[in-house]
Amino acid sequence: MWLVRDWTWAMAHRLTGGYQGPCSNLHGHTYKCQMSIAGTKYNPHGMLMDFKDIKEHFQGWIDLYLDHAVIVDLQDSALLAFLTQEHSKYYVLGACNTTAENIAKHLFKIFDCELAAHFPGLKLGPLAVYETEHNRAVCFDSDVGTAPPGFGV
Repeated sequence: MWLVRDWTWAMAHRLTGGYQGPCSNLHGHTYKCQMSIAGTKYNPHGMLMDFKDIKEHFQGWIDLYLDHAVIVDLQDSALLAFLTQEHSKYYVLGACNTTAENIAKHLFKIFDCELAAHFPGLKLGPLAVYETEHNRAVCFDSDVGTAPPGFGV
């Protein structure tokens, strides 16, 4: 059985590292995450996992760190300095471009650790990050390595 949950959030970013195109300018999207969870064992209420727990653990993380924030490449020192000076909400993705692909991989690592720590027996399935209604990156467990330090257990 699979459970699937979708949610949206507003976030700004820009592409760096010599990227030539309009997305090198700071701009925002209404992102959407589609998370899937697989399992075979049901709780006494007939559920793999309560949807309210998915919302609390995973959408809660998005709301806390990413919603109405700027996601930043660690190497984008000019933008980091500006956001710090302005006391703006931001999240450092790491030393990588803030593409939908990299965001999807990052969320997969974090959510996979959270799921393993709090809901043993369940497995994170494909996780999609939609940058627009028509464009998305889908991350599978084979696309990621180890979790970022400090996340999960």
